[in-house]
Amino acid sequence: MLLSPPRSKFRIYLDSTLFNDPIPAGQNGAATTTTANLNFILKSMQVTQEFYQNRLQVYQTASITAPATCVDFSPGALTVATADIIIFVRYNTDASLSYGATGKSCQYFPGTATVGSPDATLQVGRPTVGRIIFNTYQLVDQESSLTNRLFQSLTSTALHETMHILGFDSTLFSTYLDPATGAPYIDPGTSNVYTSGPKVTGTVNANRPATSLLVTPYVLAWAKSFFNCPTAVGMPLEN
Repeated sequence: MLLSPPRSKFRIYLDSTLFNDPIPAGQNGAATTTTANLNFILKSMQVTQEFYQNRLQVYQTASITAPATCVDFSPGALTVATADIIIFVRYNTDASLSYGATGKSCQYFPGTATVGSPDATLQVGRPTVGRIIFNTYQLVDQESSLTNRLFQSLTSTALHETMHILGFDSTLFSTYLDPATGAPYIDPGTSNVYTSGPKVTGTVNANRPATSLLVTPYVLAWAKSFFNCPTAVGMPLEN
């Protein structure tokens, strides 16, 4: 029997060249961010890079080339020979935008897995390029100082948006593999990948809205074990 080669460290290449450009005036007359604010945001992204690189292993690839268009911008010609994914880190400063950050993948390994079995290197469909945009106005420009608590919040945001790039995105549910068949779910809907959780009632959580729950077999088994809760029905998904 042929054994698969061991997986290696997941290598994330951050392209933050925009952070080195002159800082533009704030859009819509909003605040203009500072170099210190940008460095603060970028540091949280570098912590996020190390967090995932030290916890995830993959079958490494020879190189990654960025596409001509990544979601909503043109990254330009870029090929990285020592990466398994490229993440473009960008920012804007706009009071009219309600979000603090947004993360989205834009390129994946091509191909189709054999029906009944995933590809040998588990690469088909795996994200290879993505982008994160931080809105400095919503995240740091209104703060009086750059505190440890703010850094913790920024890092949580960076971790969250990177997770979207890595596959926890509703637009990618159709690529999730059914462990029973090794092929993508026929119906990646509520019965297989996620379901709508009930609104939590009671005094403490009376205002907590209904949420979506990830219910794939391995995630559900992990949740039951981790929380020692055999009646758990899934793991909550944030937007």
